[in-house]
Amino acid sequence: MHGIPFRPRVERAEDRLAPAVAVPGVIAAPPDFFGGASLVVDFDHDGTTGAPIPFGTPIADQYAPLGVRFSLRDRTDFPVTSSPSFVDAISAPNTLFVRQGDPASPGAGAVTVARFDPAVLPNLPTAVGFVFTDCPPGGFTARAFDSAGAVVDQVSIDTANTSFVPRPGDTEDTFIGLQSAGGIARVEFSSADQVGGTVTGYEIDNFRFNTPGTPLPPPPPGAGPGTPAPGTRAPDLAVATANTLAQVYRVGADDQLVPQGGPVNPFGRPGVVRAASGDVDGDGATDLVYATGPGGGALVRVISGRTGEDLVAGGTFDTFPGEDLTTIGLFVAVGDVTADGKAEVFVSPDRGGGPRVQIFGLDGGTLVRRANFFGITGDPGFRGGARIATGNLDGDEFTDLVVSAGILGGPRIAVFDGSSLTGPAVRKLVGDFFVFEPTVRDGVYVGAGDLDGDGQAEMVFGGGPGGGPRVMVLKLPAVIADPVAAVSGGNPLANFFAFDPNQRGGVRVSVKRVDGEDRGDLIVGSGDGTNAQVRVYRGATLTGSPSAAQGIDLFGAPLVPFGVFVG
Repeated sequence: MHGIPFRPRVERAEDRLAPAVAVPGVIAAPPDFFGGASLVVDFDHDGTTGAPIPFGTPIADQYAPLGVRFSLRDRTDFPVTSSPSFVDAISAPNTLFVRQGDPASPGAGAVTVARFDPAVLPNLPTAVGFVFTDCPPGGFTARAFDSAGAVVDQVSIDTANTSFVPRPGDTEDTFIGLQSAGGIARVEFSSADQVGGTVTGYEIDNFRFNTPGTPLPPPPPGAGPGTPAPGTRAPDLAVATANTLAQVYRVGADDQLVPQGGPVNPFGRPGVVRAASGDVDGDGATDLVYATGPGGGALVRVISGRTGEDLVAGGTFDTFPGEDLTTIGLFVAVGDVTADGKAEVFVSPDRGGGPRVQIFGLDGGTLVRRANFFGITGDPGFRGGARIATGNLDGDEFTDLVVSAGILGGPRIAVFDGSSLTGPAVRKLVGDFFVFEPTVRDGVYVGAGDLDGDGQAEMVFGGGPGGGPRVMVLKLPAVIADPVAAVSGGNPLANFFAFDPNQRGGVRVSVKRVDGEDRGDLIVGSGDGTNAQVRVYRGATLTGSPSAAQGIDLFGAPLVPFGVFVG
């Protein structure tokens, strides 16, 4: 133990917690305790904009993608020192209720509340904190253990001397903190005794831990996942992201997506991650492009598909230098707009930013800006962001750009001619049009790819957050001829719900070649506040009400506030 005094670490939450920011799961950390940024598991969502977790929801793996796993009844990977331990569920009022012991066998015991996953976190946290809303009679002890199982810090609470009764209107009362410079691997609670044979319980909220250290190192040198065999086309890679984690998939021998390695946190920090793939350096291998979403700023990281090393000097690149996009984040796409065999990186802000599109090309280990313009025009004050996708819509040698309005925007679509994107003035291939009902204000997710094998990409649209998981596929010539008829007159190449129609988290869309045919296949990711899932629909069977050719439970399918992105 390092001997931090007891009293400074047990305070009223209102005196200790910094004001919340509008980012699901992220609250500004008290710098004097956490020593920098921290990630919070905010069970009652009083400081977030994310969907609350319903009462009674089992939460053992809900936060595993964030690097922390909570105990559950009968979990074999959570051994305890005495009586059985488990976390039942989110309990009213949506705090975490930790039970200890068994009414039939009263007595002292210990509860392993949480473990930290070194495979997700670049380094184990050195500071852990949480807020108690209730505690057992007689007090308890909170202990931190290192990876070897040794106690590295503890705080003992005596309820006779510490008030746990919230003030009127308060839902959080007492902050508890544990620290260890060598890292904390496990947090345990224990009580001196159980009273009257009843179950001892603790209610906590805002379980927070810092995330020290540098981003995860790149994969070791060698053949990267996107390296093609000699004389063959570079394989399509699909990258699925949820919360802080990304999982790369390759195409297996049975025309199914197969994981390529394990999940990674590309930035080694809190915040949502999004991804795209393409040949950024022109070496014939498919490279991986990661971007930070809400909570992570405006960073991009490009990893070589041939060597596994970073292609940008320093590892990460700030696409909006001097601007604070911490709570906003980015969308990302990849496509060749210069017809030189090297794909450019496209970024646009998420909700809270303007509908601005930037295009960067790799040059000598850095990303050089090739273009900077507004993808949705006519409303300078719009701050719903923009979503982007690339594909060769008109069959020339340039990749074209599809832009949609973000949250609070209508289902407005702008389509830009790729040959003009790095020139003095951008041109559109068709006038802006609405997909789905014009009254929708959830925005639209976009994708593009050749789904029918005619050599030209189709435009793919998915419902935005707040809407159903509806997917529509349109061909550019039909939209040019009559956009209203293309959308509502029976001309869509596809129009169906990719997940349960009753879900209201929207759906993310992407096109990759999975089944070996000379056409793309549709890959979709589940929406906000749903279980993390990916589905693959064959391009050859999209008409009518298609059935998924493959379903994937991503990272164990936890509930994810920002849904799953595929790229």
